[in-house]
Amino acid sequence: VNTAGFLILPWVRSLALASMILSQAARQLPKDWMARYGYAQLLTTFAEFERHKGTCDKAANWNLVGRTAGGARSSRATSR
Repeated sequence: VNTAGFLILPWVRSLALASMILSQAARQLPKDWMARYGYAQLLTTFAEFERHKGTCDKAANWNLVGRTAGGARSSRATSR
């Protein structure tokens, strides 16, 4: 599951919409994953700390467990 395309358009006005969507996804996705694959799955999200504060992630009770060095999936093959 990838939240890289998560976008709320500027003219949409709803209090705490982003954090509500993220918290609902965090509740539902592990259930769906268990039903489909038979085991639990942790959820991750990525924020560019230089550009974003991660406010909606924090409001949705997501926990910071660390920071990555960055890089796209396509860069994995060349970084080995």
